[in-house]
Amino acid sequence: MQRYIIIGIPRSGTTAVHLLLKGHPQVSATNDEIKVSPLFDDNISTFTYGNDTPKEKEKGLVALFDTITTLESDEKTIAHGMKLAISNPEDAAILVDGIRKIKDVKIVFVERMDLVAQMGSGKLAYKTGRLHSWAEAKNNEEFQLTLDENKFLIRMCNYMKTIQVVKQLQSEFPFFIYQYDDLKEPKYKDLFEFLNLEITSPSWFKSGKVAPSPEEYLINYHQLKELQVYYENNFTELEKKVESIIKKKEKEARSVINQIKKTIKSIKNK
Repeated sequence: MQRYIIIGIPRSGTTAVHLLLKGHPQVSATNDEIKVSPLFDDNISTFTYGNDTPKEKEKGLVALFDTITTLESDEKTIAHGMKLAISNPEDAAILVDGIRKIKDVKIVFVERMDLVAQMGSGKLAYKTGRLHSWAEAKNNEEFQLTLDENKFLIRMCNYMKTIQVVKQLQSEFPFFIYQYDDLKEPKYKDLFEFLNLEITSPSWFKSGKVAPSPEEYLINYHQLKELQVYYENNFTELEKKVESIIKKKEKEARSVINQIKKTIKSIKNK
């Protein structure tokens, strides 16, 4: 059977692609999203005291991967896998190292080019309590949101580094890129062919779009989009900008802590 892993940053469409594959009669997949740790770093040592033999360490991850992803397999199954949403380069590095140990696996990378819309979607989901189209919204208000520019730049830098780490696998493994926009009218044929699955219409796929167009609810969408385009072409400049933002935040935090200490000290001295 063919192993596969779906990877993408949060709110990029990984869940939708996961469901697109999971419903296929020839696929077995975990129902829930998998955490990078402890599966891809500690793997078998999660269940032991760490005195694993070299052979156990070598084969432990593959054995766990196959066990977890084939729980719902049957005689029709020819592909089995899981999905992971990676939000930082540290987790991406752990995942990439683990995938290199598995070796025989195909990568489905879900890419959302519009990072402003991606981050706006996350904030809107938090406000409404509705992460996916099949979930009931906890708050039905209509929102007009503004993304903090500094937070956007920090997260953008973080996500771009994460994507860079994951894309190292392109030259080492079969690597299929599924664009977020292709989910509007799911382009499934190439994906199914990639995993050698029978080409069949995904009648099981009921996932729909949750958030409206970002221009409708993000007040500073166009401003941040211009920043994204600029810094994508000037990544070194983005890293320096983010470094200065973080240093300023740390300085402000230290100032607040020192002020609190002074206040406590003055109260004690009274």
